[in-house]
Amino acid sequence: MSRIGSFHTAAELQHFTTRHRRMMLSASGACQTTRRLIQPVISQGLSLRSRKYSIMTDPNIPLETHIQGSSLTAPIELIELDATDLGGPIFRFAPMPILDYVEGKVNMTPIVWNGQEWPPFPFETADWAWDGQGAMPQPTVTVANVSGYFTAANIEFNDLLGVKLTRYRTFAKFLDGMPDADPEAMFPPEIYRVDTKVKQDNTTVQWSLSTDIDHNAALLPGRIILKNICTRIYRTFDPVANAFDYTKATCPYTGSPNFDALGNPTDAPHDICSKQLVTGCKKRFVNTPLPTYQFPGAGAQQQS
Repeated sequence: MSRIGSFHTAAELQHFTTRHRRMMLSASGACQTTRRLIQPVISQGLSLRSRKYSIMTDPNIPLETHIQGSSLTAPIELIELDATDLGGPIFRFAPMPILDYVEGKVNMTPIVWNGQEWPPFPFETADWAWDGQGAMPQPTVTVANVSGYFTAANIEFNDLLGVKLTRYRTFAKFLDGMPDADPEAMFPPEIYRVDTKVKQDNTTVQWSLSTDIDHNAALLPGRIILKNICTRIYRTFDPVANAFDYTKATCPYTGSPNFDALGNPTDAPHDICSKQLVTGCKKRFVNTPLPTYQFPGAGAQQQS
């Protein structure tokens, strides 16, 4: 098996990244911007002078063990923009593909992971750190606007506002086609929404992201807390069809024992939930977990 993207010295890595940079510069038409976007990749590689930087390691090593190992493979960051809610496509791209390195020649190929292709595209992300204090992070994503590709996407799909953006991170050894290919060997996906288009010009497009809570101005908890009333929608009886109608029901009860509003046994046409814990939910679900939407402990005070 030939080596793919394996570097043992800083000089070899410098030779590779120089050729890669020239190729990207000539392809994008945005020289200075693309140089800035791929520079972190070059710097990251050169900072690993003292260790073998290879995507070929021992097989059958899980993600946690691989991270702590002495021979890390190339870190892979993948971005997915899902515009299907707006009637658009799913954009997938990677900042730097795994390249064939044979006799000094560079052949760019898309990354293949989890059965999907991720074409190389110059981009950078920032401000993902989350320390658990204060406001949630608002990352930014900056992409090279090659041939006005994302300008067209912004025009057609309302600046991609509200589009779900998912950031995936893994290592090269887990990509499809590798001996240790494993789509589940990844860091937890980071899911955000495109909140604002910060910048757009001939060279770059930049968006700021937010969580679903921030994007929709949502409040926690997401519904009103009621101590004695369940807010689920109960099934209704359709006398014409002589059957229950579950079209708008959110209560999962589909059983045959029927009870009236006081919790007394009754027939199907008079089946009504009291929305109370004892006479409504417990009567129907007995000893199984209760799916009630009421909060019996609300307003309770601890006695000293």
